[in-house]
Formats: sequence, C-alpha cells, structure tokens
Amino acid sequence: MDVRALASLITRTAGLVLLVIALADFPYRFADFAYAELRTGVTFLGTVVLPVALPLVVGLALIIWPGRVANSLVAPSSDEPPKIPDALQSLVFAAIGLYLAADAALDLIWLGTFHFMAQAQGGYDVLADPQNSASLVTGVLGLGLGLILIFGAKGLTGFVRGLRRTGQP
Repeated sequence: MDVRALASLITRTAGLVLLVIALADFPYRFADFAYAELRTGVTFLGTVVLPVALPLVVGLALIIWPGRVANSLVAPSSDEPPKIPDALQSLVFAAIGLYLAADAALDLIWLGTFHFMAQAQGGYDVLADPQNSASLVTGVLGLGLGLILIFGAKGLTGFVRGLRRTGQP
C-alpha cells in the first residue's frame, strides 16, 4: 500500500468535510448578520465572510493540493520507508489539530465581531456574559491545542510510539 496515496486520500476527505461544514454553516452565519441592528462591512466580514470563506479556502486547498500535506507528513522516498501506522497517526494528529485550530479561530473571530457590534450599539460588555467569557477561554485553548497538534504531529507520534514500547522486551 502506498502511504503517500493513502495520505492524499485522507487529506482530500478532510478538505471535503471542511467544505460541507462551511456550506452548511452559511445560512446560520448570514442570519446572525441579517438580524443584527448594526450592519456594516466589518460586521459582515466578521460574521459571514471569514467564518464561511476560511473553511472553504482551506477545504479547497486540501482537495486541490493534497500532495503537499502528504509530503510534509510522510518521509521522503530516499529515506527508509515509513511505517504505515506512524504516518497515518501523524496525519490524524495534524488533521485533528487543523480542525481544532480552524474552529477555535472562527469562534474567536465571531466573538470579536460581536464585541465590535455591541460596543457600537451602546457599550454592552460582551465578556460580562459568562457564556461569552467561556467561549473566549475555550477559543484560546482550542487554538493553542490545535496549533500544537499541527506543528507537533510527528513528535507526538514518536512520543506515542515510545509509550507503546515501554515495558516491552
């Protein structure tokens, strides 16, 4: 089984999932903007364009150029051929990290836009609401964890491999 082809297939599937999620989320994002009292270009950008366009662009990039992601996760052909489970595990960690980081970034963008709209409508403190404060904390933590998983996928795979070997003869 060719590891690069399998990694490319998984990458394209992840891109397709991102496209579907972005297109399914569009009506809800547009409704947020349509029912807002303040409708400006910045609020449209923060509530509709970025939360929908960013996953669309990333999804299309993953579908169009899956080989670039596969090449970054699979060892070059001149090296020793990678073990399929390690390559797949690394790809899965990176894909989970991409999803977490993108979801958290979009939530933070929405919260920032909501804060801007509230300030323009009379100075309502968005973070006074405990749900929005929790969204801020989970957004920052999700973004951090997602970036750690994206950039540390190979190292995390090696760490898990070492944990599995611990105690084996």
